[in-house]
Amino acid sequence: MKDTVLTTFDEIIDLTLEHEGGYVHDPKDLGGETNFGIAKRFYPDVDIKNLTKEGAKEIYRKDYWDKNKVDNVPDELKHFFFDCCVNQGSKYHMTLLKMVLGMIGTVNK
Repeated sequence: MKDTVLTTFDEIIDLTLEHEGGYVHDPKDLGGETNFGIAKRFYPDVDIKNLTKEGAKEIYRKDYWDKNKVDNVPDELKHFFFDCCVNQGSKYHMTLLKMVLGMIGTVNK
């Protein structure tokens, strides 16, 4: 059986939100209050406790998908790339993608 490749924002974000989980306020977590993986530390103006799934999707779309031009990534790598953008940060994901693709200098054009 062949694995299904997730290629659209809607497919990928649903799985991402499932993995990120719901509301947590763990004093040991450096991100502070978190909901759907959105942390108060990085989004101080967001009402984290009352953040809806749709609100979280808007943040992920704008700040992770669109900002990092995930639509320009080959379909087979979109899920991997988006996950790196969300979990490893902006500098690491581009370096990693360039290494994977062997296209240093051409990914961001």
